Amino acid sequence: METVAERDYKSLEPWIQWVSVYTGENFEGHKVFRLGDISSFEGETIFDKAKSNFGKVVAISPMNFDDKHRSCDVYLPDPWTDGNPTGRVGFNGLHKAVQQLVNDNSAGKVSLSSFLSVLRGIITYSNCQDYLRLIKMVLSVVKGKKWYKSIILDFLLSRIFIKEFKSEKAGFFSVFLNAGAHIQHHYMFNSSVYEGELKNPDWYLDESYDPLLDCFEEYDLVLRDILERKDCRIVLATGLTQVPYVKEKFYWRFIAHESFLRAAGIQFSEVKPRMTRDFLIQFCNESEKLEAVSILSGCKDQDGVEFFNEIEVRDLSLFVTLTYPKEVFDDTRLVNSFYNINMGIKMYLAFVAVKNGMHSSTGFYIDSEYPTEERTLPLEDLHEVLLR
Repeated sequence: METVAERDYKSLEPWIQWVSVYTGENFEGHKVFRLGDISSFEGETIFDKAKSNFGKVVAISPMNFDDKHRSCDVYLPDPWTDGNPTGRVGFNGLHKAVQQLVNDNSAGKVSLSSFLSVLRGIITYSNCQDYLRLIKMVLSVVKGKKWYKSIILDFLLSRIFIKEFKSEKAGFFSVFLNAGAHIQHHYMFNSSVYEGELKNPDWYLDESYDPLLDCFEEYDLVLRDILERKDCRIVLATGLTQVPYVKEKFYWRFIAHESFLRAAGIQFSEVKPRMTRDFLIQFCNESEKLEAVSILSGCKDQDGVEFFNEIEVRDLSLFVTLTYPKEVFDDTRLVNSFYNINMGIKMYLAFVAVKNGMHSSTGFYIDSEYPTEERTLPLEDLHEVLLR
């Protein structure tokens, strides 16, 4: 069965569309545009209703959801949401660890405390049969197959979900897995089913590798474990799909946001990294904010290509996206002549990926209670489907 999301490409982001599922409203209804903005949403969500309808509610890494109403018995926030985990000892440490691993992934940083928290989570929620599977994935990372990092994270989230799912006879259980979307976005050109003309550079990824196949093989094992339970309804939903990107585009992320902002002469009170290229800057007063807008909006390279083409102005804060699309070299400069800024930029950046995939409004879902049903519905209507 198919779902159809927003037609406006700017609204076609997973952190917008999953909120549509949570609320039963499209973007015009819920107005949640940025990842992390769910904290300001005061309306009722699917998890609130599920508490009344089904009793126990378990939400493992739901994208862009904050359990402010405490409807979830077990809640582990996604890596980009500053929610408060509930229901299990160790979730606070695990959430902070996953946040650190995801936000610093491009720079390859792993703190000892994050490593130990993730290891503790794996030991707690895995069984002996999982260990060989996990060791193979870790060895793949060691061999340079860095896409396995996201697969390992989904492995951990799926283990947590499955243990909760199999421990209760009734309830509303959800898990959000992101590795498949992440890998399509970064490595689709290497897929054996890709039929386009673009190709990833050899320095980026050897053409013999197929990261998407590696991910789907792991997902098959996750589904096998979930489907062992026969006494309940199971729904799988993609929300969106991706199609191949049609031109070359590089993604970069700041290694240390604060260091860059200070070097650019920007006064601020706090900066919060968001997904990949995005970050939120908070200020003490309006004048600091307005000067930051002026500085960032004027930042270009030597050829006049802008670094920050997307700046959303808010109350004493800015939501900024590092949109620079070109390859960054040692001699690439960030220039703002009005503020006499002329600085090397490469030292502040970590390479993320070459863009391979872009979002499509078509999604799919499978419902074990209605396996032969064929229809197409707006994505926000999945809200009612899941509650029936």
